Amino acid sequence: MVTSYRKRLIRLAGLLSLVALVAACGENKPSTNGADTSLSAVKTPQSTATFAASPSPTDVPLPYAFPKKWNSAPDGADLPQSPATVGSFAFSPSSPRTGYFCIVSPNATDDSATVPPAVGATTDGGQTWNGITSSAGRYKSICQVYLDQTNAKDVFVAAGNTLNSGSAPNPLFRSQDGGATWAHINQPTITGNGSFIAGLAVVQSRILAMIAPLAQAGPPAFSLYASDDGGQTWKPITISVNGQPLQFGEQMWVSGAVVYVEAGAGCTSACGGMRAPIDHEAVGKQLGTMPRTGPHSSGAPPVSLYFKSYDGGRTWHQLPTPVTNLGNISVQRSADGSTTYIVGTAGNVPNEPANIVFAYYSGDGGATWRRLPTLQGVENGFPDANSLGAFGNYVLPDGSVISTADHLNGTQYGGDAGAFLLNPADASPAWRPLIRTLNGQTVQTIPTNTGVRVWGLQLIPQQSGGFLGYFDLP
Repeated sequence: MVTSYRKRLIRLAGLLSLVALVAACGENKPSTNGADTSLSAVKTPQSTATFAASPSPTDVPLPYAFPKKWNSAPDGADLPQSPATVGSFAFSPSSPRTGYFCIVSPNATDDSATVPPAVGATTDGGQTWNGITSSAGRYKSICQVYLDQTNAKDVFVAAGNTLNSGSAPNPLFRSQDGGATWAHINQPTITGNGSFIAGLAVVQSRILAMIAPLAQAGPPAFSLYASDDGGQTWKPITISVNGQPLQFGEQMWVSGAVVYVEAGAGCTSACGGMRAPIDHEAVGKQLGTMPRTGPHSSGAPPVSLYFKSYDGGRTWHQLPTPVTNLGNISVQRSADGSTTYIVGTAGNVPNEPANIVFAYYSGDGGATWRRLPTLQGVENGFPDANSLGAFGNYVLPDGSVISTADHLNGTQYGGDAGAFLLNPADASPAWRPLIRTLNGQTVQTIPTNTGVRVWGLQLIPQQSGGFLGYFDLP
């Protein structure tokens, strides 16, 4: 699970506005020193109204209903104690009933590397949550949780104050005993610039970190680093074609021991500038990978390629895709670990109407692909056919797909038309309304005994955190 750069900007902008507001009003609470003065607060049930309330209606009312709604996380994990909120969460891929969240507060006063973050945990799938950090832990201004893919007790938290980090990176903390004790570890740095971690994973004991600079005009250029000594030293990872280094995109996905990344000579949504398109066939030939499995998209320039590594990023193989401009992808390991599901969307597909976005699905880790139904005619055509995946796509551990859509005349969340569900395994797959909104959410799905539980963090305006909630499928 990776928080997108757009959502990260929303958090940072909200935090900056809040800092200015607090300063203007003189509302400061130094007596708490930013400490978790009542970590037991995560054990106190809170009102669910804030999270579960439906968003305000659009100017053009939605002509259909949604069967699911967000439920506040039980046992008070939705709200530690205002103004503190959940900054990030993650569930363990190897032990889905184990999860962690870190706590942020606008009153945080100690974002240093010498003080660990305040963290809560669950071992029963989110039914109960407990504060696990010692009394030395502090609420932070910003935090992000990452977990070892195979060890549920190996926890990383990047935490600090991104806005005021200057030329120093935000501190990175690691706990190898489920959060009982923490140590500050080194992280990749950018000379003369502060940086933040956009993604982190542990693969075969190797730590991989995707980082980006803070002080840069426009969206950041991302860089991938690896550490083989627990974070003491880091080496950059590069992917080049014909001597031309490719630009990494923001996302990094891990399925078991396989790492997936986005990279390309063209500009992605997180790219600092456009570069000349590259010859995709030359790329495939150069890397010795399979040719693409379908027609090339000619209506738009290639923006990125996808690569996967079986050895922690030491070598890379190009992932064949059905069109050259496939984007907005989601990668998910199946509940039984036997395969990897991938979904992505693309517009301007050759020989197809330009006003339709198509979804492509792989049930075998990207070896083969199939096209999914479009939004044409769904709910009498209310969701715009060119908006499939507008606010993200999500593939679930059971292979089903959630995608989002908008409606041009709506105003809520920029015309958010809701999230829709499709199961590619159905005899006649079709998009069905699922839940009112996933826009503004950080989402992770975990398998349960009866299906899938979708967890989400709903960001709060003017704050860097939000409320933790869930809904169940089926």
